Amino acid sequence: MSNFSTFFPSGGGGAGGGILNEQVFSSSGSFDPAASGLSVGDKIIILCVGGGGSGSPSTVDMYQYGGAGGYVQYKNHVLTSVSVIPITIGAGGIAPAFTGGALLGVNGGNTSAGSIVTSLGGQGGKGFNYPNYNYHQNVQGPHWGATACSDTVDQAAAGSAGPGLDGYGPGGGTYVTSGSNLLICGARGGSLGAPGSGGFSGWYATEDGTNGIIKIYY
Repeated sequence: MSNFSTFFPSGGGGAGGGILNEQVFSSSGSFDPAASGLSVGDKIIILCVGGGGSGSPSTVDMYQYGGAGGYVQYKNHVLTSVSVIPITIGAGGIAPAFTGGALLGVNGGNTSAGSIVTSLGGQGGKGFNYPNYNYHQNVQGPHWGATACSDTVDQAAAGSAGPGLDGYGPGGGTYVTSGSNLLICGARGGSLGAPGSGGFSGWYATEDGTNGIIKIYY
């Protein structure tokens, strides 16, 4: 996993002295290298962000995890053809309605640019009272959802959500209680609207993850 400055350091990259063009895909479509003036041997940089997982509704006395943000990566690719590249944008997970008991959030969808690069969607959050509460998201790095555990005996523990990368794919937050205090742990990623954000997990209500995104620089 790399950040943007790895590919375009200060002073610009490549013979042209920096980025010339950017094409953004917030919904599925296609990128046509030839129509963009590119030829075999030219380099493109693809930012690829998976859809964020939704949060999960729960009751006060359950452990909770916010949805994980979608995986974020940059791909440095040299064109071997100028064939059209299909673009698939992963949808954010749709939060389930609260029906009581332990629920799982919904995973975000995968985002891809043909066979060049694929970023996994984040796992949905979890509101639960299962025996094993040491639950980890499938996406590693800075995309995990916040954690919280609370009960009616005035005990609480919490961890913040992962920040994502370059403003994309942050994890979703969650509530935790400590006596009469209500704390929010981690950013409410879905509410903030950053692409690939995990959804917030809360009491009796929750939020969706946000869709992924692809940006192509050339």
